[in-house]
Amino acid sequence: MAVTRLNGPPRRGLTLVELLMVITIMTILLAVAVPLVRPGFQDRNLREAARQVNVFLAGAQARAAELGRPVGVWIERIDDSERGSRHAARLYLAEVAPGFNGAWLNSRVQVDALGRLVFVKVQYQPAPQVLPDTDTVSILNTLIAPNERFTIQLDHRGPEYDGLRQPSGAFEIKIPWGVPPGAQDGGPGLPFAITRGPVRSSVAPLTLPGDSVIDLALSGIGATGRELDSSVAAPWVATPVIILFAPSGRIDYLYVADRAFRPFAPLHLLVGRKGKVVNPVAVDTADPVTTNLADPTNLWVTISERTGAITTSDNADTSQLLAASPPPPYDPSIRLKAAREFARLGVQKGGR
Repeated sequence: MAVTRLNGPPRRGLTLVELLMVITIMTILLAVAVPLVRPGFQDRNLREAARQVNVFLAGAQARAAELGRPVGVWIERIDDSERGSRHAARLYLAEVAPGFNGAWLNSRVQVDALGRLVFVKVQYQPAPQVLPDTDTVSILNTLIAPNERFTIQLDHRGPEYDGLRQPSGAFEIKIPWGVPPGAQDGGPGLPFAITRGPVRSSVAPLTLPGDSVIDLALSGIGATGRELDSSVAAPWVATPVIILFAPSGRIDYLYVADRAFRPFAPLHLLVGRKGKVVNPVAVDTADPVTTNLADPTNLWVTISERTGAITTSDNADTSQLLAASPPPPYDPSIRLKAAREFARLGVQKGGR
């Protein structure tokens, strides 16, 4: 049986004008859609950045427990400019070498009246006597540079004393409660362990995604502390912030500029946006919402100074303070205190 094919109207392609119209419509739709989608990606980057910071800190704690000596996180400032020194986007591991106990098993240390270390060794044959330990001094001159800080523990117990190698080459320490018995100048000396400051590890760093950064100008200790802001320690200093964890997991020392100290309250790190890093004191009081402190999509990563527990919390919507009637004068310390209190009591997001 023959099949009859019905031919419809002839097909034709799009004309150039029609194609241009389609492209124009698609361009307009993309131009409208991208701004709507972009905040979602930015918020996702912030959440991911806070999660990565949390995990990186916890990894340093685990490493310290594994090695049985302090391990930390080295927060590298962007550069030494006013704005660059106030934020960081890259984190490294920071490690501490094992303690140095001297060149010999019988190496000892004395402390003179000026707080300078005198290295000696005890010789028992042919008669007991205390001799200068030039080998230990030679090794320390190689290990510790002038103006470099270190800590020393005497007799393998008690506190660790802060020390500094002076430009003259002398090793000086601060002992606030007097020299322990046996370490006095002219005495037999005590065994010791010298620990150098942390150094940046060669392990690949953590780079925060997108435009996410740690806003160091607004990070710090307690309710309103801004110890990490470079302008507080020294104008636009580019030295890193180092959080050093003890094997127990708690914060052992916090290094900022040329100081090393133990935090007395929780340490708060604000994960925000690079474009909102400003001097919080000099910000335009007519438009304070341009700061990371006023952005409720930002997140706080908080470390307990006692237990080392790490939590991630929302940033309080401090713009509500301006909605009061009458609104209070702009005061960054008031907004900072409100945000950190909210972070301290906030719901944990993936922390521990």
